[in-house]
Amino acid sequence: KIRNKNSTKNSEDLKKFQKELETDVLEDGKKFLQKSLKEKDEFLESAIKEKDEYVESAIKEEREYLETALREKDEYLENSLKDKDKVISDMQNSFVLRTMRKLDKLLGRKHKKK
Repeated sequence: KIRNKNSTKNSEDLKKFQKELETDVLEDGKKFLQKSLKEKDEFLESAIKEKDEYVESAIKEEREYLETALREKDEYLENSLKDKDKVISDMQNSFVLRTMRKLDKLLGRKHKKK
């Protein structure tokens, strides 16, 4: 009968130990999952922040590039128009000068060379 009592007590102790072990394993698993989820959230937040900073920087660089390109285009066009106007003016002056010389020649006027 003593053996039977010991056997029953051992069986109860074993069940109690098994129950505590299951509880510990479940608690450890829960803590591990919570820690993993927290780390995942922190990683995602960091990645989103980095992405936002990158996009913001890229947009700023694009704006600066476009502003510079537009300014340079305007300067180029302005200079081209000035050059065109000068060429036209030079051509007109040359044409007027030649026409006046021909007219003077026809009229018999002579110019003094300077």
